[in-house]
Amino acid sequence: MMPLTKPALITVGIHAFNGTWNDFLGPLLYIQREEKYTLQIGLQVFQNQSTTQWNYLMAGATLVLLPTILLFFFAQRYFMEGMDLSGGTKG
Repeated sequence: MMPLTKPALITVGIHAFNGTWNDFLGPLLYIQREEKYTLQIGLQVFQNQSTTQWNYLMAGATLVLLPTILLFFFAQRYFMEGMDLSGGTKG
């Protein structure tokens, strides 16, 4: 049974990773010290400075997005199989 559920489990894992990686409000509420901020909160703090350097902000946003994109490309085959709603068709 496990080989049949592997695509669905990987799809759930990808969605769980994206949900926790992009979480902004949870860490903002719980983390008190600036040196422990997550990357998303760090980008927000960088944007709220008196003069925002947009080129650095966009470069940082691209670097923060990179792990999500890499995870999708490495697990793309399983992700597409897990999103198959036809229920058991091959091909």
